[in-house]
Amino acid sequence: MSKKTIIILVTVIGIIGLIAVISNQAQNSNQNNAQAQPVNQLAVTKTTLNTVQELQARLTQNNPNDVLLDVRTPEEFGAGHLKNAINVDYESPNFTSEIAKLDKSKTYIVFCRSGNRAIGASDMMLKQGFKNIIYSNEGITAWESAGFQTIK
Repeated sequence: MSKKTIIILVTVIGIIGLIAVISNQAQNSNQNNAQAQPVNQLAVTKTTLNTVQELQARLTQNNPNDVLLDVRTPEEFGAGHLKNAINVDYESPNFTSEIAKLDKSKTYIVFCRSGNRAIGASDMMLKQGFKNIIYSNEGITAWESAGFQTIK
């Protein structure tokens, strides 16, 4: 082997060794940073109920922490709503200030007429610091079509 080949080989081996050392230091640093994170942070959950049957099953659990949130207009709500539901109009300019008054430690089951407003309201609630949101992909129209009762 020529002297030039030996110098190149030693340089390549040195570079590989240096990369290995730097990589190992970075990995140890990441592990230390992960350990420094608080372990008691509350997880944020957003769950989807795909059918009104799933919504009905959840409601029959009678969980005292659950709050049924109807985000339709007051007129829609007045025409018929689910028992024990509270109404906060997603389309109202006051929606953000109204949900800010709610207890963020509760689990909110959010629904509307067809599911679209429930998705938007759920996303907005998560941005406002709510931790547990369940939203229904189907709304009160599907609820009534399935034969479930509403109250006026």
